[in-house]
Order: sequence, then structure tokens, then C-alpha cells
Amino acid sequence: MVVPKMPEISTAIIGAGWLGKPLAARLLAQGGSILTTRRSAVGCDELKAAGLPCVALDLAADDANLTPLAGFSRLVLAFPPGIRRGKGEQYLDMLARLRDGLAGTKVRQILLVSSTGALADVEAEVDEQTPADPHSPLAQAEQALLQDSRYQSSVIRMAGLFGPGRYPGRFLAGKSELPRGAAPVNLIHQSDAVGLCLAILNQQRVGEIFHGVAPVAYRRDHFYTEAAKLLGLASPHFADQQGGKRVLGDWTAQSLGYQYQVPDPLAWCQGAASGVEC
Repeated sequence: MVVPKMPEISTAIIGAGWLGKPLAARLLAQGGSILTTRRSAVGCDELKAAGLPCVALDLAADDANLTPLAGFSRLVLAFPPGIRRGKGEQYLDMLARLRDGLAGTKVRQILLVSSTGALADVEAEVDEQTPADPHSPLAQAEQALLQDSRYQSSVIRMAGLFGPGRYPGRFLAGKSELPRGAAPVNLIHQSDAVGLCLAILNQQRVGEIFHGVAPVAYRRDHFYTEAAKLLGLASPHFADQQGGKRVLGDWTAQSLGYQYQVPDPLAWCQGAASGVEC
């Protein structure tokens, strides 16, 4: 679904961290009005030093001040959900606080940066049309947003993020008794995560779920062993050969007309190890 172009589009990025910061820089370069947020004033100082307007916003606080966001036409929700730290309920509460607090303002469009963790952990291929795990807080957050008629929203589920400062060879190096050696590795480079978000925003796509995942996949044991070796680190050891889900994003790339800059994560690791980040 494509909505008519809006004049003077302005964007607020909630959680301008490792992904949100470069996305904000790209949007600013396109000539739009931008606001970023971080949880603390110290975090904002880093963004301001990079030329990005920023306000401190802690959505976990009951008295979170949403007023600075009210004048923007669209939001990108790029803050981590903290599911692995047991903060699933808090994540749902924060999103609800945001949606309710900005109802009736200029905010019309929302892009939620979610995770492929919203999909059930199965040994099969899964794509954008595969039903999500109804017990996952991520999936619940996605549906709550998409079903909120006060906004026109879309979701992009990102695979594991890698890129500058996040080298896959370090993720599992030297670890032992790791599970799922035969599982596919689902990753996406920072540049492609940003590129896909830009494509969705620039094309003003709403009411859809997209996947961000590199088209080339490897077995988990092979990939992380080779990636560690490239950095001269100890190889990980896998305790079993259980499989896992292979996330597909073919429809997303085709629908958006997007060509991946880093289609092969292992090739990028080889370039990074030689001092050339490809």
C-alpha cells in the first residue's frame, strides 16, 4: 500500500543508537527536518556533536515528555526491546505510552524496527507472510501498532545486525558447548538496515511487514568458525547439529526495488579482516 506524498515530511527517530544514528544522518542529508532521541543527556551530546538535533527521552518513565515529538509527521522506533533481558512487558508498555501520548498530534506515520525474533523458532524457511509467534512480545508489539487506526504504520524485522564495531568473528569466538551448529545464520549489515528503512520511508509504505536479512546464508558452525579465524581468534565449539529457521527477505527486496550492498556476510568479514570493509 502506498500513501500520497506529504509536504514537508519531518521525522523523529526514537532511539538513535547504532542503527538510528546513521539513519538520521541520511535523512538529514536528504533535506528533511530531523529529531533524534536518547535516554540520557550524555547520549544526546554525542548526537549533537554529529550535527543531529536530540532530546533526552526515557520511555520507561511514567512522566516521559513526548511534547517534542508532537510536531513531527512520522516516527521511526529504533530502540532495542530488551526481550532477552526479560523486558518484554516493559517494551509493550513503552510502545503503548508512545501511541496513546501522541494521538491527535501531527504524527501520522510510524515505522517500527522490530526483529526476526518475532517469528517462531522452527527448522524451516520463514518469510514476510509467515505468521509470527503469538506469544512473542515482539509480535504482540507489531500487531498492536499495525492495528492502531490512529496511525499508518509499517514494520521491518531486522536479522542480526553487524558492521562497524560489530564484527561477527567476535560474537562467539572461543565459546564452547554452543547449540544449533547446523542452523542458518540470519544477518544484515548496518548499511543495508539503513538502506531498507530509507526505502520504506521514501516510498511511504504503510500497513506492511518487511524483512531485512542478507540473501546469502551459511551454517552457524561454518560461518562463526571462519569469521573468528579471520580475526585470529579462537574458534567456537558447537555441541550439536540442530537446525533453525532461515529468514527470507526476497519479497521485501523485490517490492522495494532494493539491492543489497552487503549480500554476503562472510565476504564482508573477509574484507574487514584485511582492512577493507566491503
